[in-house]
Amino acid sequence: MSRRLPALPKIHDLLKIYDITAKSDLSQNFILDKNVTDTIVAKAKIKPENSLVVEVGPGPGLLTRSLLDAGVKNLIAIERDERFKPLLSQLQDASEGRFTPIMDDALKIKHETIIEMVKDKKIDSVHIIGNLPFNIATSLLLSWLRMLKKSEGLLGLPNPSMCLMFQYEVGKRIASETDGRLRGRLSVMAQSLCQSQHVYTISPASFVPRPKVKGSLVRMTKLNEPLLQSSFESLENITRFLFSMRRKSIGSIIKHVDEDVSKYFKQANIELSDRPENISTKEMCGLAKVLEEDGINWDIFNTSTSRKAKNRGF
Repeated sequence: MSRRLPALPKIHDLLKIYDITAKSDLSQNFILDKNVTDTIVAKAKIKPENSLVVEVGPGPGLLTRSLLDAGVKNLIAIERDERFKPLLSQLQDASEGRFTPIMDDALKIKHETIIEMVKDKKIDSVHIIGNLPFNIATSLLLSWLRMLKKSEGLLGLPNPSMCLMFQYEVGKRIASETDGRLRGRLSVMAQSLCQSQHVYTISPASFVPRPKVKGSLVRMTKLNEPLLQSSFESLENITRFLFSMRRKSIGSIIKHVDEDVSKYFKQANIELSDRPENISTKEMCGLAKVLEEDGINWDIFNTSTSRKAKNRGF
C-alpha cells in the first residue's frame, strides 16, 4: 500500500516563491503535470518495498513526489542546480526518512557515495529514473551502460534497470529494431546489454518551457544473458565507424580501411551487402568479439571519412 505525502504547496507556487525559472544552458524543461509524472512512475514498474531508486535531475521535485506517493522507501535524488535545494529539502522533511537529495553532478558523482548511504538496508533491485536534461542524456546513458557491462557503481547492484526521458527521436532510436528507420549505434549499444522499450510519449505541452519536440520515456532492463561478450569499448569503436556511413553497404564502408577486414564480417555472419542499420545487435556484438579476440588495431578504422562523420548515426 502506498504511503502518500502530506499536503504540500503546489510546485507552480514554489517556483514563484523562489523565483525559479528553467535555465536554457542546463537544458531544463520541467514537468508540472502530476498525471504525467504518476504515469512515468507506473511505466517504470518499480517494486517499492526493497528497491533503491535513484532519480537524476529532479528539479522542482514533481516526479519525486510521484515516486514517494507510489510508496518508494529508498529514494535518492541527484541535482546539480542549487536553486532547487530548498524545494527538495522540504520534500525530504515530509518523506519520513524515505528521501535524500544530493546536490551534485550526475556525470561526476561517485556512485560509492550513494551505495554507502544504503549499506545497512536490504536492497534487491536498483532503478535509475529521471527526466534527463536533453543536452547530457546520451552521455549519461553511455556512462551507465559502461558501468553495467563491468557491474560497477549503482549498475553493479542487484537487478538494475533504468527508466529515462529522452528527446523523442533519441528514445525511439534506443528502442529501434533491426531495419528500423532510426536504427543507429545507440540502438546497438543499449540493446547489447538491455531490453530497451519506448513505453510512453510525452507531449511538448507537458513541459515548461515547452520544447520543440516530444519526449520519449524508455525503460531498459538488464538482459539475463547479455549479447555483448567483448568489452563495451570494442562495440563503441566498431559501431562508431560503421554508423558514420550508415547508408552505405559494409563492402563500400570497409574500402576506407587500409587493411582487408572482410574476414571478420564473414566470421560474424554479416554480408558485405548489408548496411549497418540492417545488422542485428547480436551480429554486431559478434563482430566486436571477433575483432577484439584477434587483437585488432582500432586505429585502422580512424579514416578521414569516419572522423568527419563520427557523431552521425547515433
